[in-house]
Amino acid sequence: MSRLRYCIPAVTAAALAAGLLPQGAMGQQIEEIVVTARKVEEKLLDAPVAVSAFTAKAIEDQGIANLDALSRYTPGLSFSQTFGRTTDRPVIRGQSNVLAGVQFGVESGVGYFIDGVYFPGFIQNLDFNSLERVEIIRGPQSALYGRNTYSGAINFVTKRPGANPGVHAKGVVARYGERDLSLSAEQGFLDGRLGARAFARVYDYDGEYVNTLTGKKVNEESTKTLGFSLDWEATDDLGIRFFGFATRDNDGPMPLFLQPASMNNCMPGYRSAAYRSANPGSNPNQYYCGEIKPGKVALNTDPIPQTGGRDGTAFDGYETREYFSSLKIDWDINGSGWGLTSLTGYRNYKNKWGTDSDHSAAFVLIPRYNPVAGFPQIPPVGSFQEIEPLFANTKGNDIRSISTELRLSSPQSERLRGATGVYYYDYKDNGIDLSFARPATGKQDYAETIKDSAIYGLLSYDITESVTLTAELRYQQEKKKREEYCSTASSANDYNPWTDSCTNWSATRGPGDPGYYERQLGVPHYQGDKTFYSTTPRVTLDWKVNPDVMLYGVYARGAKPGGLNGAIGNTLGRPSYNEEESDNFELGSKLSLFDQRVRLSAAGYFIRARDVQFTQAALTAAGQGAVTSIATNQGRGEIKGLEMDVQTALTDAISLSAAYSYTDTEITRGCDDFQYVLNTGGLVYDPQLGTVSACDLSGKSYPLVPKTTASLSLTYDNPLPFGHGLSLIGNVGASYESSKYIQIHNLAETGSSTLVDMRLGVRSEDGWSVVLFGRNLTDEDTIIMATRWLDLTVGTPVICGGGATPCIPATPTPGTAGGGDTASPRAFFGTLRKGRSFGIEFTYDFKL
Repeated sequence: MSRLRYCIPAVTAAALAAGLLPQGAMGQQIEEIVVTARKVEEKLLDAPVAVSAFTAKAIEDQGIANLDALSRYTPGLSFSQTFGRTTDRPVIRGQSNVLAGVQFGVESGVGYFIDGVYFPGFIQNLDFNSLERVEIIRGPQSALYGRNTYSGAINFVTKRPGANPGVHAKGVVARYGERDLSLSAEQGFLDGRLGARAFARVYDYDGEYVNTLTGKKVNEESTKTLGFSLDWEATDDLGIRFFGFATRDNDGPMPLFLQPASMNNCMPGYRSAAYRSANPGSNPNQYYCGEIKPGKVALNTDPIPQTGGRDGTAFDGYETREYFSSLKIDWDINGSGWGLTSLTGYRNYKNKWGTDSDHSAAFVLIPRYNPVAGFPQIPPVGSFQEIEPLFANTKGNDIRSISTELRLSSPQSERLRGATGVYYYDYKDNGIDLSFARPATGKQDYAETIKDSAIYGLLSYDITESVTLTAELRYQQEKKKREEYCSTASSANDYNPWTDSCTNWSATRGPGDPGYYERQLGVPHYQGDKTFYSTTPRVTLDWKVNPDVMLYGVYARGAKPGGLNGAIGNTLGRPSYNEEESDNFELGSKLSLFDQRVRLSAAGYFIRARDVQFTQAALTAAGQGAVTSIATNQGRGEIKGLEMDVQTALTDAISLSAAYSYTDTEITRGCDDFQYVLNTGGLVYDPQLGTVSACDLSGKSYPLVPKTTASLSLTYDNPLPFGHGLSLIGNVGASYESSKYIQIHNLAETGSSTLVDMRLGVRSEDGWSVVLFGRNLTDEDTIIMATRWLDLTVGTPVICGGGATPCIPATPTPGTAGGGDTASPRAFFGTLRKGRSFGIEFTYDFKL
């Protein structure tokens, strides 16, 4: 199936060639799509911006049920479900970051919106049955859309209630216990001026893979959604729209596997299993080069509170409680054409997330609290409260956000037209740490707030009847504040397990010393804040050559939010990192050929990025650090790419859509601490060295970015010859994504993937349909993504000086930066892909 990599562009060209057939041999005109990519309604082919739009019909025809499936048919968009249905990391036009959504504060640069309202966080549980359209806008949208649209924006447009009453039902039953039932009802009132729509969904998936340690299934998924929308045409000039939904998710452990350090095959050195006590002299390699293959799931998820037992986790899986609502008010001021629009959004999101992060049976014994005269006392040997994972990753969030925008626009029919607006966004996140003692409520870990305010404007001027110049500008001010609390056994100097409190105790202090407890639980031991400022222009020149051909050019500046590095960064003199910025140049064309039977969009772009946000280990000047990272602005990069999107009606019954993208990324400047470790055979990088050749990243590609993506979708819809109001419907969809590097070292990679789906069924004029479908028919098993990790099973470091060999030098070798790296050898954990499945889908429209 790897030949599909070359076949899809060929088929795309064939689809264009189909336009050369006589018009009588082709099908009916392609459906005209109206988009709001520039915050005004305009035809897809009239919008001088790179945007892909999927209508409700296309979503249904192709069986698209989530963002992961949508990305397969969108040029320039790559999406990986690395951690199940949490921690979204969409990548548009190659502008990626390994720790986006993983490390606090680091964002993806792709903003989500629902009906134009900013939606912070994860969106994989969104009910696609409630959508009228999805718009994927590529390139920076910082001027109009605002924060975190550094490389693009994805706008989910929800369905509006119709004037006529009706009920729509849809049910899906598929392999691995998948059950998906959705129901919607709509009703018009007040002679059609008021419309209401309610929808509900229940989705369950029993999981495909088995945890070899427990015998239980992993990757189960469950979602329950209730939603409601109300559209009111209060007067001829005033429209009000409300939309809201509530969702609950309850997913099981993620399908993660660990590839141990024993499989490393390149870059020999001290950071390997050969220099550890469990098996000295074994595999000397520090890293893995090549495609990481899928492995078995072996997660210590079940707690066994006894010495020598598996460690388990206090919480494993993904659980959310979420509510989102938006209110939009449109006022055509006294029918003048001047418009005033108000957009307000609110989101309340609570989640719990956990996994076996050490992938081993290693554990920590937490003693019981045994006070004497009000002071802690070390309990007797063998008296234990619980067994905790050696490296626990069980967290939770309580997030509340609100945004509001007010926009004034002039009449769109004028030669000179414009818009201006103000925006405010308020975000609060209380992070919690989950433990066996508090698996439900946890203990407060941190508190983070974001306050973003902005003013923006747009002016468009028709230089001639066919040439238009548009200028956009946004000035934004964003203040971030973070407080950190002691809630986990992060270090010996920070946590007292007997009192469950933050301390700053040492060997020179005792219970009678008033300084023994300097920081109590709930009192922040770190407080930091910083305000970031950005000005992001965008200039567009478009030429309407004729009604069917448009050419355009764009210059835009993008800005990805900066952030705080917390207590560790503050200690190291790097308390924060600045915004990442880019200059973007784009040339594009949009064509409608052969009486609107072929529609083509193509764009080429060049991006130059500065202050690229890289992550580095939190090392002290002496080269010693913790198992964590900080973000830095010491990188630059360049990206070149090409995108193509085409739809054509081959016949009245057959339509074809195809997409292709090529993305060439290059880091032009940057230094990475672990790149130094790899290149020096395992020596510790000292930040005082600055950028040296051994840590240099120049010439490397961005991680998480496929160089090539391609897709095609062939849809059939035709009445059956024997009549009775039945039509035969079907779709074949295929997509290809080339291999992605998982880190900036460009050594380990995912492998390329080819996915093929098929749908075949019948639809009745009476409103019902039955469809048989198959997903991943080739049973593609390349991993979705992998993450560089640690192998804690190899034992303790063997330090030179005790006579043991091989050993790690504890002191610097003359002429080098530091001694040998004594941290745990690198391993990799990967995420398994869902395999081949088959199912049946039923739909019915009740006309009341």
